[in-house]
Amino acid sequence: MVLTFCYLHSTSCSFLFNFFASPPLDLIPLDYENIGYSKPNPAYYQHILTRLGAQAEDCLMVGNDVDEDMGAAQQAGLSVFLLTDCLINREGKDITPYPQGDFDALMGFVQSWA
Repeated sequence: MVLTFCYLHSTSCSFLFNFFASPPLDLIPLDYENIGYSKPNPAYYQHILTRLGAQAEDCLMVGNDVDEDMGAAQQAGLSVFLLTDCLINREGKDITPYPQGDFDALMGFVQSWA
């Protein structure tokens, strides 16, 4: 299962959602007002996993924001992939520890990961 926690109206996330959501998943409101957490809190990811009935080790978090998407997802037990198209790295952190690449690299990674 691939989880992408970003706005579904963006081109990249709509692509990921449509590509990987098979069978289709119910949309879960992911805002702070509905669940009481937000990224980068690991509890945010745990809440969503619970709502989906999924185990963290069976899920992959795909994100493009180093601070918001990678560390907390890993702390929650998810595997991660850093999408470098439109990379957000406000603090210039070292991104070499994360599996990463563009959409083509993501497709290869998912095939080998699953």
